[in-house]
Amino acid sequence: METLDTTKTFQRVASVMAVEVEDSVIIFEPESMEYMRLRGVACRIWNLLESPASIDQLTAVLCQEHEVENEVCMASVTRFLAELREVKLVTTQA
Repeated sequence: METLDTTKTFQRVASVMAVEVEDSVIIFEPESMEYMRLRGVACRIWNLLESPASIDQLTAVLCQEHEVENEVCMASVTRFLAELREVKLVTTQA
């Protein structure tokens, strides 16, 4: 998996549709016609990406909300964003 710049800004892909259902978010990517369900912290990250944010910014928010070490949180956020980018749910701003 590629290394992501922690200061680069990520944003949701505009064509992706999402709806909150109970404690999760259901995401539909129209190009691939695939659905994804996000729960827990993954759901929180998706909601935070309503506005563009960097890995550093997302990590700071999550560390304030949860008892987790910065390095552990940043590694998890980075991995998750890389997965979302791979399936074309988020993109980075130039």
